[in-house]
Order: sequence, then structure tokens, then C-alpha cells
Amino acid sequence: MPSSRNVVQSVTKSLLSTAIGIAIEKEFFTLNVSVSTYVPELTDTPYGQILLQNLADMTAGVEPPNGTDVPNLFTDIYPITDPEAVLDFFKTYQKVAEPGEVFSYHDENYYVLALSLTRAVEVPLGNWITKHIWEPSGMGYDGFMRTTGAHQVDGYGGLAIALKDMARFGLFVLDYFHDIAGPDVPKRWFDNIADATTSTGIRAPGNIKEVPNSGYQTGWWTMPRDEDTYQLWDDRGFAALGTYGQAIYIIPDIDGVIAMQSSYQIHYADLFWYGPEFVTAAAVAVKH
Repeated sequence: MPSSRNVVQSVTKSLLSTAIGIAIEKEFFTLNVSVSTYVPELTDTPYGQILLQNLADMTAGVEPPNGTDVPNLFTDIYPITDPEAVLDFFKTYQKVAEPGEVFSYHDENYYVLALSLTRAVEVPLGNWITKHIWEPSGMGYDGFMRTTGAHQVDGYGGLAIALKDMARFGLFVLDYFHDIAGPDVPKRWFDNIADATTSTGIRAPGNIKEVPNSGYQTGWWTMPRDEDTYQLWDDRGFAALGTYGQAIYIIPDIDGVIAMQSSYQIHYADLFWYGPEFVTAAAVAVKH
């Protein structure tokens, strides 16, 4: 059914990144301060002095604790109704590198970002997204975001959304490039992502094991480039990607958006190859 919703996994991070950009433009928020600014509970932890930008880029240098007796964040900690439970668990995390030195993809970074944004804008995150993304995008159906037992939106993977509304979100972002509407984000916010201005070095395409052919920048995946063959980057393409084959590809220079959902029960690493191959072939067909 058109109204059927699928949990689109880490596509959620790109939606949260957009919500953050809007809050920055409206001067409610900044990524250029430490975690402790908005989450003082983590001040004396490895998270405390990390810039929020490092969280957004997955270069925090903080890892979950190791061991067979470590609780599972999703199944053991999330159901707890105590609002401090998740943060108390994060206090056990370990510093493994200086911020910015190592790319390490951890969902927890976006939980901290979601909590920080919620506190900064002083309204529930769902309300902020409804007002600034859902309604202006012209979404056809309601969406849902996963919360903990204490009703905190986790911000990293629990968005349930209809396929058509994934495309509508992509078109909303595409409108930004036409200067006619789109998310009210800072100047060049999406231009910088499309141009992959900071997804270099450890975050460049080819250097990230989780998605070997892409780079990472503020919650979005930047596309590979090749001098000999066409790549989506040639048309400034970038993507929101989630496990199990969920994706939104935005390709500004051909005015294109491709949204994909799947119902794979197990994530296969090759899915992060097949998606770009399909979208690249579609882009080539459109161009010719």
C-alpha cells in the first residue's frame, strides 16, 4: 500500500542532519561547541569536550565498552524509563582516538546530537521536524520516530516513513538547489555536501569500510569520483543510506531524486554496492 511505512534505518541521520541545519540557520543551535554545552551530564566523560561536528561526521574517537557482560544499548538500555539511563550508559564509553583522527561509525553519536538539538530548540524533536520538514515537504502520510522508554527520540535509525514521502523529502532538499524553497538551512549547507567539501582524508570515498565506495559528511554520504567513468559525483550526487537497502539519492545537476526501500531481513554489505550501481545506471539513462 502507498501508505505503508518502513523503518529506513540510518536514512534517519540525514533527516536529523537537515533538522540541525535548520536550527543553525534560525540561531538555535551550533555544531561548533562541545557536547557538554547541551548535555552537561556527559561533561566528565570522553564525550564531554568533543565538538558536535565530530559527532555529526563520525569522528568522535569514542567507542562502546568491550566485554561479554556489557549491556546491549538497544535491548537492555532503551526500554528503561529512567531518562538518565542512556546517558549513564554512555558514561562507560572509552576514548580511543583524538576527535577528528579516526572515522568510526557509531549510532550513539546521533543519539547525543538528537538530545542536544531537542534541548536547544526547546520543543520535542518530532514537533520541530513536523514544522520545518514534514509539513513544508508536503508529506502525504504521518511518520514515526523510535524513542527510548523515557520518550527520547534516538535520532539515528528509527524513522518509519512511506516510500513516496522519502521521495518528497528528497525533492524538498532538491528545491534548495533551485533557490525556490527547500529546507531553511545555512547558505551552502547542501552545496558543501554535494561538493564533498569536507569528506576528505579519513572520510573520503574509498576510506570507509562500512560503505567502501562513499564518503561521509554531516550525516550524508558523498559519492565516489573517477576520471575515466561516470560517477554520481559528476552531477553532485549525494545520498541518505540505511542498512537493508534503504536510500534516498539526490542528484542536483540532473534534477533527480531516487528513493528506495527494501524488506531484507539481513543486511548484506553488497547492498551498499548494488544501490549506487542501480542509481548510476539510471542517471546515465536520464542523461542520454
